[in-house]
This record gives sequence, structure tokens and C-alpha cells, in this order.
Amino acid sequence: MTKFYHTTLLVYFLFSATLPAQQLPIFAQYRDGQSFFNPASISGNYFKYYQNVTAGLFYRSQWKQVKDAPRTGLADFEFYNEDIGIVFGGHLTLDQTGPTGFTGAYGRFAYAIDFNNELQLVAGLSAGLVQYQVDGADLQFYEQGDVAAENQTKFFPDFGLGAMLYYDERFYAGISIPQTFGLDLQFKNDANDFRIQRLRHYYFTGGAYVGFNNDSWLEPSFWLKYVPDGTLHLDANLKYEFSDLLWLGFGGSSSGAIQFEVGFFRYFGGEFSKSALFKLGYSYTQFNKTFGPEFGGANEIRLSYSWQY
Repeated sequence: MTKFYHTTLLVYFLFSATLPAQQLPIFAQYRDGQSFFNPASISGNYFKYYQNVTAGLFYRSQWKQVKDAPRTGLADFEFYNEDIGIVFGGHLTLDQTGPTGFTGAYGRFAYAIDFNNELQLVAGLSAGLVQYQVDGADLQFYEQGDVAAENQTKFFPDFGLGAMLYYDERFYAGISIPQTFGLDLQFKNDANDFRIQRLRHYYFTGGAYVGFNNDSWLEPSFWLKYVPDGTLHLDANLKYEFSDLLWLGFGGSSSGAIQFEVGFFRYFGGEFSKSALFKLGYSYTQFNKTFGPEFGGANEIRLSYSWQY
């Protein structure tokens, strides 16, 4: 396999074929869109505000000081029928890093089992089609004359598994494997070839919804990620929602990154439990410089609309 370079970013993550790393999109505001990595999750808007339908958008731009740094967009939809314990929905993911990118379209289905009035187990499955593509005209190889002038594309199916445990509609914990298939994708032409190895990811999440008499909510949460032959990575966050008006959040990770979050929400329609809910959030993540040069921070926007059906 001929090795190539494009930017500092690609040298770190594509040239280093043996470097274990997260391959799936990561969002700072994951609490408002866990369904993209755990098909068994139920939106917190249901437990806090009785909204059982949610549609949302994510956009994340990372490492602002690096050319062609990762940019990720995600659209998601969820419907939870509490009477029969069924969750269904899906998401569309777009991710681009330099000359490489992927697009994924997934549907998901989950079933909730109530053990008693307080304990609920939800098991979920996601299935979809993923497209990896490489813009050959933007690749530069170490050996002179090696030029991949054509674009190449690979399609393959993908599946995800997940389970969530909810207690008293206030505490939750979950485990998921969103990228079940681990395989090698080889892009090849007459002059050169390179390979992308997809690794299975294991995610663990947990948190709580702590309500106050003034309709405010405190939500501590964590997201633990593991990739085989890699290290564990932990995100921990604390979010406080002020009386149906706005929220503030703060968090950090085991890699030394620090995250700040702010957002607002507004109700439309009738009484509190039946009105629609609009939410807009922004987060900024600052990464440390332990492993290399300064890449710059990450900006993220989350927009969602929820209602009771």
C-alpha cells in the first residue's frame, strides 16, 4: 500500500494506519441525540417534557486551524409510542475530512419492556447503508508520479445494536455497538491503493434527570468510548436548564478537552404538557496540545423540534 499525505490532519489519522482512533462522529451535545449511536435510546425531551416525537439537526466543525479538518452533519428523527413500548426513527450522517468522507442513512427500531412502574429496559437495532468516498484528485503521495486522479466510492450495509435501562424516568444507563461490522475497505487503481480499516466501537452512557420545583432540570451524564487495541475515552458533562428558558453546560474529557455549552428553548401551543418545544444549542470544545500542535477548537450547533403525538 502506497502511503499518502494531504494535510497535517491526514498525516495524523490516515498515514498512521496502526493508530487506534474513533472513526464515528462525536458530538458534544450527545445527550440531545443519543439515538445516532444507541438505537435503544429515548429522547430526554420525553422524560422531562412529555414530548414523544423529536426531529433534530447537528452540525460540528472541528480543528479550525487545520485545513480540510472534519466537518459533520446529522439529521435525526424519533417517535416513541409509550402505550405499546415501541420506538422507531432514523438518522442521516454526512462526514468529510479532507479528500475522504462518508454518508450514512439508518433506520432504527426499539422495544421497551416494563418490569414494574419504575424499571424499564429498551433493546434496539439500527440498519443502514454507508457510502465511503475518496477524492483522488486531492491525494498527494510520497513517491513522485503517484497520483490518484479519479474519485472512488464504496457502499456497504451496516448494523448497530443497543440497550438502555431507565429507572424511575430519572436515571438511565446504556451500552451500544453502533458500527457492528469491522472490515477493511480497499481503494485501488492501476497506480496505487490504500485501505481504511473499520473498527468495532463500544459505547457506555449514563446520566440522570434531576428536577426542581421551578421546572428547572440538572442533568449529569457521561459517555465512555472504547475501540479495540485503543485506550478508553471518557466524556463527563453537567447541564442545567433554567425554568423553561435557557440552559448552560460544562464538561471535560479524559484527553484534556474542555467543553462549554449554552442554549435556549421555547414552547408553542397549548398547555405545558402538550405544547411543542423548540431548542437551539451551541457548544465550543477546546482541545489540549498534549499529542501534537495546536489544532484549534470545535464549534457545534444543535437544533431540535419536539411535540406530543
